[in-house]
Amino acid sequence: MSASTLTAPRAASRSVRHSRRSPVLALARVEGRWLLRHPIVLASLPFCAVAYFLLTMQQAPVLSRDDVSVAAALCPLAGAVFLAANLATTRSARHGADELFGSTVTAQNQRTLGHLLSASLRRR
Repeated sequence: MSASTLTAPRAASRSVRHSRRSPVLALARVEGRWLLRHPIVLASLPFCAVAYFLLTMQQAPVLSRDDVSVAAALCPLAGAVFLAANLATTRSARHGADELFGSTVTAQNQRTLGHLLSASLRRR
């Protein structure tokens, strides 16, 4: 038995493990980038700034009240991200392309995981 036959199964198993995770992370990166650039998300940012200004306009800065104001001001952004993520996950059903995904590398559960991770990944 040569050294190459002993190391070949280990190298193959390492590449299989990497190939399972790679499409999910790639999809999450692409969908996360699209999610951040979605017009609904971008349009909600001025609403967040206006909401924070209106909530803190006539108040002195108090830490216990400021965190509630910030959380309330970010509600339009949270709603916009939920809406944009829903539009992204239902994109294939709306376009009638569900059966075309049968020929891709990823399974349906991997695509779902990629969409779930898209909001949590940040660019390195």
